[in-house]
Amino acid sequence: MATPKEKDTHRRLRALIAEDDDSMRTLLRSWLAESEKFEMPPLEATDGRTALEYLRLEGPDLLLLDLVMPGASGFFVLEHLGTLPFRPRVIVISRVGNEHLLDQLFQMGIDFFFRKPVNLNDLTGVVRLLFGAPPVCNRQYRGPACEILNGMGAPPKMMGTMWASRLAEALAMEPEGEMLLKEAYYAVRRPGDSAYMTVDKNIRDLIQRLHRSGSAEYQKLWPPSHDRAPTCGEFLHLLAEEVRRRCRQPEPPTLSL
Repeated sequence: MATPKEKDTHRRLRALIAEDDDSMRTLLRSWLAESEKFEMPPLEATDGRTALEYLRLEGPDLLLLDLVMPGASGFFVLEHLGTLPFRPRVIVISRVGNEHLLDQLFQMGIDFFFRKPVNLNDLTGVVRLLFGAPPVCNRQYRGPACEILNGMGAPPKMMGTMWASRLAEALAMEPEGEMLLKEAYYAVRRPGDSAYMTVDKNIRDLIQRLHRSGSAEYQKLWPPSHDRAPTCGEFLHLLAEEVRRRCRQPEPPTLSL
């Protein structure tokens, strides 16, 4: 199945808004119009069957999907993703949501989930991640998170280093630090990437290695007064905060996924 990155990378992206609420469609349409990434006007559907027809005929790059729509719902669309000749990136924006539902939605193939009302700055950041643009700092970037980890003695080629860098940079986009680790994982994952549990183990292995070596840079993030190694969540949120701090400096280091 084709993916968005296999299409012409020089053209503008095409979006489909599948949402029955007029005001929400207007909001998302205006948001898309402010971006140089997307063709205007976007495709729009108010029910799942129309959305699926657009997906089959037009092959948009991005689907902004509500779950609750009249007739065929957003779940109907997700159930048919596997039948499409071209799979779009899928961002669900819905009032419905809990941890069990999130797991189910990600298993059905979505890339990210937002609860309404959506923060458009957060939505912009996720779209940048999904389509390969830098989430924070300047556009040339090589990775504040990666540089921080290297300073702690993390092996550059270790899988845990790569994933900790990518997840911390995704978390750094969220100013309130409220993004769940699993949400960050699904935001930065790419076709063929490891499963979430494997990623979690890779990062835990990295943390244990850094904790045993106890470098000065590591101890700045996790002082020796702690009698244990940090959890994945603790470590990544601290790393994300350090990324944000460096990005606030006049000439921040550059980063890259």
